[in-house]
Amino acid sequence: MNKQTTAYLNSFTFIFFSLIWIGGCKTPKPVFENQNNKVSMHPAPVVIYKTQTDCSKQVPIMLSDDPQDLISYPHPNDLRYADGRFRYPVLLEDGYYLDRKGIGPKTNFLRISYEEYAANPPAPPTLLNLVDHSAKILEIWHCYLNINEENLIDSLNFFIFNQKLMNRCKRIK
Repeated sequence: MNKQTTAYLNSFTFIFFSLIWIGGCKTPKPVFENQNNKVSMHPAPVVIYKTQTDCSKQVPIMLSDDPQDLISYPHPNDLRYADGRFRYPVLLEDGYYLDRKGIGPKTNFLRISYEEYAANPPAPPTLLNLVDHSAKILEIWHCYLNINEENLIDSLNFFIFNQKLMNRCKRIK
């Protein structure tokens, strides 16, 4: 090979590997797409809800729309934080609760407490017989808030007290 061809190949090789190296070092940006293929980066919603009666100590489960089938139920450990405390909802203004467990439109409550459930978990086939049909969820709100934990409860109470939930949150039930 002559010097000119060797220099050309060396230059080509250098440029080729430089481009690969530069391209490989690029940090990919996270891409989140919603149903309309638009970029979206929402935090997970804070869920607040209101019930017909006080269900704050009752175990939530999810049932099908016709409430004949069990969709999901918690493992006893799901009802506790890592330090052993129970994950009760937080009472807010006007009878609303800040969810700590996973409340949704298909949520129903059992007639037993977190303590009873954790101490002696019922068999899944028996859970339908333990549903408290008088414990109804009246409202569920998803709030997409960029607020630190220390100010969250005060902010939610402010929105509830001043009837601003509809301005700051989305009602899902």
